[in-house]
Amino acid sequence: MRIINGLDLGSSTIRLATAALENDGSLRLLWVESLVSDGIVSGSVVDMNAALDDIDELIGRMRRRVSSKIKHVVLSINGSGLESSQGSGMIAIGPKPRQIWQRDLDRCVKVAGMIKLPDGMQKIDQMVQGYYINEGESVQDPVGLFATKLGVKLFIVSAETAKIKNLYHCVEKLGLVVDAVVPSPNAIIESVIPGISDDTKIALLDIGSHLTNMAVYEGRFLKFIDFLRKGTGSLVTPEDVTTYFTLLKNMLSGKEFSKVILAGGGALKDDMIETAEGLFGVPCELGRVRLGWCDLNASDAIIHAVSLGLIVCESKRLLKKKKMHNPLSRAARFVNNLLEEYF
Repeated sequence: MRIINGLDLGSSTIRLATAALENDGSLRLLWVESLVSDGIVSGSVVDMNAALDDIDELIGRMRRRVSSKIKHVVLSINGSGLESSQGSGMIAIGPKPRQIWQRDLDRCVKVAGMIKLPDGMQKIDQMVQGYYINEGESVQDPVGLFATKLGVKLFIVSAETAKIKNLYHCVEKLGLVVDAVVPSPNAIIESVIPGISDDTKIALLDIGSHLTNMAVYEGRFLKFIDFLRKGTGSLVTPEDVTTYFTLLKNMLSGKEFSKVILAGGGALKDDMIETAEGLFGVPCELGRVRLGWCDLNASDAIIHAVSLGLIVCESKRLLKKKKMHNPLSRAARFVNNLLEEYF
């Protein structure tokens, strides 16, 4: 069993979810906890001492609830300082068509991800957008197919190095180990739409008190990411809400989507769904956690979408790592390498 902790550093509230990853790969929720923060604003550290106190208090509450030592955490990152870019790469499989293996995909993705970022930026995540073989034939899963060339397209998310260092420093000063940093929209998708179909086009609005993160997905492929330095803290009148969604609509102009999901604590504000539907002209719904292993009340199912999504992301990473290090898997890869080399 492995304990996974998802730490969501939100717009004005920090949230923590803890779950157990069982030996059979299933997840079991232990507890969720949240705390209004004075040191974290819009996902960034604005007061180191206050942030340390807030996170320490949150961790302490969780330890008392689950009676377990909390050492490793997965962090969310959002808001200002995030940028996206495209990467692509191609590798030769061989002069004659041969079967493609997982190691070929890994090598191809590594080549595509070797892009030069602006000074002061650091890559935090990269997502495969599609594979192609030979002269550009698009394929969903190349493993097992025969080809002479393999290519891949990536969507790469980067963040300001200073922002990442501040987050790491804040957490590590408390004796915690950061296992991974995940863009908050990717975490939300994992918890809110665990079974999204490939042809579904969604605009995701993660609404906080000071900040709104937006993303557009085609299936599980992230196509667009941006933010608005405005949240529900400045929405007082119905006119303010209308103006707010008009700004978001303009920022999403030209992007294709058939549904809008409103996530985060700000989505609970009155008239948000109705106003959004009127302006976007497509169905809008609240981003509620839909994970079979979570039994949450209505409020927690919305405000803990990121923290629980972080747990899903980390569990997938750990299970993939376990599979790759399985002795039988290593033996199979060794045999495949020999067959490719001599035949």
